[in-house]
Amino acid sequence: MLDILPNIPLFENLDPAQIALLKPLFEQFIRPANTTIFEQGEPASYLYLLIKGEVIIRFKPYDTPPITLTRLRAGMSLAGRPCSEAHTTHQAL
Repeated sequence: MLDILPNIPLFENLDPAQIALLKPLFEQFIRPANTTIFEQGEPASYLYLLIKGEVIIRFKPYDTPPITLTRLRAGMSLAGRPCSEAHTTHQAL
């Protein structure tokens, strides 16, 4: 899984030595479809790199239904944000 790091836009300009330094900092995190990755209001604890699948970022105002802010696809990154929540639409890796 970590062999894909150089192909992710965030890391594409790093040389192999820099990628090697980053690899020990990552761990695989798989979520099935239709599950929550983080909830609105939780502090950001992780940076997620989406290798496969799709994630929807939603915001829930106190007086209206949730609003979809964006959809993230493979190759994109996300971090917990206090104002939003993330749900998978397909299995996410």
